[in-house]
Amino acid sequence: MPIPFRKRSVGISYLLAVFLGLFGVHQFYLGRTRRGLSYLVLWVWLIAFVIGYMTTAPNISYAVGITYPLVMLRALYSILVLLFDFVTIPRQVARVNAQTKPTPKQMQYDKIGKWFIVAEMTLVLIANLFIYIGPSPSTSS
Repeated sequence: MPIPFRKRSVGISYLLAVFLGLFGVHQFYLGRTRRGLSYLVLWVWLIAFVIGYMTTAPNISYAVGITYPLVMLRALYSILVLLFDFVTIPRQVARVNAQTKPTPKQMQYDKIGKWFIVAEMTLVLIANLFIYIGPSPSTSS
């Protein structure tokens, strides 16, 4: 027997977006698991990058020059998406409560966003590989 659908609340969505929005909890609440996971993966990955950067700072290679701007670009992108979410939460909740499908234009934007994320994460992965297998910076005594 399927679980009955419960209507989502705009107020709860805003509260979740304000307090836990960077981790995508408001998207999980709305039933948008992929969007929520993209927020969650980004910020867990960003926190891991910062911790890794702080613990290996003396041994960092030239790849940090590539990785750091990409991480900051991705963080800025997700903050802008969160701000966009703040503006569109009432519409998102109304769509979820009405169980309507996204328009072709919205699906096109989703596809562009997915490809942007894939390309950016690939570049960051390659740059991070250079950190671990690339040449070490020269040390002078």
